[in-house]
Amino acid sequence: MHMQRLTICALLLVLMVSCGKKSKDINADEAIETTDFIESFPLRELPITFQQKDLKKIESDSFFIKTTVVSKFLPDSIFKAAFPKTKDVRFYRKGRYKAAESGETYLFLSAEKKDKKNIYLICFDADNEFKASMILLEKSSNPAISAEGGIDKRLTVIKTRNT
Repeated sequence: MHMQRLTICALLLVLMVSCGKKSKDINADEAIETTDFIESFPLRELPITFQQKDLKKIESDSFFIKTTVVSKFLPDSIFKAAFPKTKDVRFYRKGRYKAAESGETYLFLSAEKKDKKNIYLICFDADNEFKASMILLEKSSNPAISAEGGIDKRLTVIKTRNT
């Protein structure tokens, strides 16, 4: 009887601790790990597609991510071509998808400064190490150009640009 009570108490304790776990505020000045960074991106289902109209929308502050946090986990070289200095760039978390087969995680991150705005596709391997990135979609000021980018259900990256 005593052993059963002890087991029940232990299970309740584990349940309370696991339920109490909440995601960290990655913009706070506390120490965060790569997993915290990755898990702060909203989970999305395939296919994931972004269009020109998505680049015209005003971003939600709830998905804002500080430049200092971005530069801690991602190399500045990703953004150099479009944003030579990332100091004044505003970053927003657009989505995350984890591939079951490979264990890779794909992050979608928007970067904007004045009239320039891009959505980046960033890949982390199964060990949460940064592997690769690319510009998925660029904002065009030309109304005759429409573009979209994303990943389909077969994990194929698709970029389309129509003029």
